[in-house]
Amino acid sequence: MEPLGFGYRRLYLAFLDADGLMLPDLVEIDGVPASADPRECRQLLTMCAGVLHDVDSAASLAILYCRPGPGPVRAADRTWPQALRTAAARQGASLWPTHVACDDFLTLP
Repeated sequence: MEPLGFGYRRLYLAFLDADGLMLPDLVEIDGVPASADPRECRQLLTMCAGVLHDVDSAASLAILYCRPGPGPVRAADRTWPQALRTAAARQGASLWPTHVACDDFLTLP
């Protein structure tokens, strides 16, 4: 993800096959709120679990949360990995650790 620098908050979703290879399409969701809404994360992961099931029972999902502004990671940023992890567990979806990116870093929160 270079160059870093974002004008608005977004999520990137990458679906990976059983071997961990990224499938061709990267999904971008624009205009997400600063803090995750657990209900909306559940809805998103319900949809993603269906896609993963259609690909392969061993398929997985990687998500990147991006926001404008400098680091460090903020409390609101941490709501995304937490809510997504909880939603994925409820759906039985295999989720890689969610990363956070802003104007000057990319990291695990």
